[in-house]
Amino acid sequence: MTRIVPTSVPGQVDPAPRTIYRSTQGEVVRDCHPRDIPQLLAAGGPLWMDIDSTVQSQHALLEQVFGLHPLAIEDTLNPASRVKLEEYPGFLYIVIRAVELAAETDDPYDLATKDLHCFLGPSFLVTVHAGVMAPVDTVWEIMRRSPDLLDRGVERALHAVLDTAIDGYFPILEQIDDFLDGLEERVFARFDQEALRDLFQVKRLVLSLRRYLGPSREVLNVLTNRPSALWPRRCRSTSVTSMTTCCASTTHWTPTAIS
Repeated sequence: MTRIVPTSVPGQVDPAPRTIYRSTQGEVVRDCHPRDIPQLLAAGGPLWMDIDSTVQSQHALLEQVFGLHPLAIEDTLNPASRVKLEEYPGFLYIVIRAVELAAETDDPYDLATKDLHCFLGPSFLVTVHAGVMAPVDTVWEIMRRSPDLLDRGVERALHAVLDTAIDGYFPILEQIDDFLDGLEERVFARFDQEALRDLFQVKRLVLSLRRYLGPSREVLNVLTNRPSALWPRRCRSTSVTSMTTCCASTTHWTPTAIS
């Protein structure tokens, strides 16, 4: 896969990153100029910035404003970066893979994936992705309407983002059930000779889904069980529920069961 290259269009102003901040006095600041971020971080209070890694000026903030580790920053430009959890001095770095059925192809069994990079500090959350990321958009809209939710801490915002990303797997599981029900009817009721080809495509889909689910489950298990000041117990106790359920839902789809 091609490395993401942040760019700027000559003669045009880059779009600013989305930002939401709530001060310790309850003041809300939305979509401020990036030059104001250091002052907000120094003042305290939870801050969430969402960065599009394809925009050069936005991606540069990871180093210029937040001072994140160069290796982690470099990882955000790798579309094949592995799902992982790493702890650096002052922040956690989490990579989760969002998955959906590909809408751009004619293959109904094709999956589309996109990496979500999350940096969690004591009072800041930075999410990084290339282009549109539906789970982030969903939680962002909730926070935009109800910024007081940030009072619970940036770790709860991250928890909501991860939970929403994992919830995106469930429609795929339901679609697989529909695929299998349809194949069963085609094989046993109509003796459709083309069903065998589709059966192998569903098998490929299930194996691909498992390949994406496994590493994400391990990351969330570590978040649940490894002590960290940046990820409090109230988050650790519930963070893997959706992923565990999701993984359990695929256990009856063994390769031999659908071949």
